[in-house]
Amino acid sequence: MAMFGYDTYKLLHLAGAFAVTMAYGGLGMWAMNEKDDSENRFRKVGMMSHGIGLMAIILGGFGMLSNMYSDSPFSQGWVHMKLGIWILLGGGLTLLKKKPEHAKEILAAAFVLIFIAASIGANHFKWFGA
Repeated sequence: MAMFGYDTYKLLHLAGAFAVTMAYGGLGMWAMNEKDDSENRFRKVGMMSHGIGLMAIILGGFGMLSNMYSDSPFSQGWVHMKLGIWILLGGGLTLLKKKPEHAKEILAAAFVLIFIAASIGANHFKWFGA
């Protein structure tokens, strides 16, 4: 039994996804315009937003799953797909920090992954039947 209602967990999940998307956008724009000796004074806030957003996504997602399924939610294939996508997005900012010259490609991949995760979340009943 879940502690909060489905709508509360959904709001938490979506707020986390928004925070992660904004962190990618902000830090990615900085990486594309990085100068040789410049320091990003907002990097710490962006990384915090990314980490807190990922934590909110996980908490909200598992809370929604506990409201939706009485048996194990990991029997659903789409859950594994979304977890894999969020793990990739979790490590993406490290890649962005290490390789800022590839910022355009990293941002494009991140936004495609975010779009796929949102599509799975919105359509999993139609696509996967559960």
